[in-house]
Amino acid sequence: MADYGTPRRVMVDNEGVFCSREFQEFCRRRNVTIWYITPYHPQSNGMVERMHRTFKSVLACLSNGHPLRWPELLQPTQVVMNQAWHSSTGHQPYFAFFSRYPPRIVSASLPCADGEEDELAVAHELIKQTHEKMTRKYRSVANRRCKNQSVGVCSLVWIKWETPIPGTTKVERKMGWPYRVVQVLLDGGGYVLENVFTGNKIQRAADKVKPYSGSEEWLLGPLEEFTTCPEDENLPLRTRRPPRRLIEEC
Repeated sequence: MADYGTPRRVMVDNEGVFCSREFQEFCRRRNVTIWYITPYHPQSNGMVERMHRTFKSVLACLSNGHPLRWPELLQPTQVVMNQAWHSSTGHQPYFAFFSRYPPRIVSASLPCADGEEDELAVAHELIKQTHEKMTRKYRSVANRRCKNQSVGVCSLVWIKWETPIPGTTKVERKMGWPYRVVQVLLDGGGYVLENVFTGNKIQRAADKVKPYSGSEEWLLGPLEEFTTCPEDENLPLRTRRPPRRLIEEC
């Protein structure tokens, strides 16, 4: 914030540090709007996740042979990322943000020449067009794997297990526990679900749920009640014999 100012809004995941009361109060005092992505759906913040993937690759190359020095190479990795040409925009991130190319000497600034403002406007328009073109390309590739399914409110669905259940293996089925749709988010992009047994509510993306097919009679039926048999005082107490080997030894 000291270098670039206070942002209008931030998009974060559902980690404890971002959901804490201290972080929410910090953003509230600075009029920063918090956007939480859908749980277990990193595609909601795909631009940042993709940048992290490239950042780790560059960091691994710079720290080759000296893996313990990676904290010292964070700033050089950032410099490489800011000065690299990205295919999604067709320009360097440094130029897209500061409207000038990065200087070769540290802390050196380049003055604007006559007519450079017009060239920057043309370059920014070109960046916008290139970014929209690549976004359409990436969206078409991602939509090939998506299934066109719609689930309405009060419908039963299965959800995908994101955390392994104790005692299970990877080869077992990944869908379980019927949930009922309570609310549809983002025109079918996400759902607010309620467990039909416990009533707990969760939020999942559309690709994490599967429509339930079958009868609902077993869900609407009464729950089984287990009662203990009353003790009969006239029955003799059961005694346990010692093992035969101990009896023979005696």
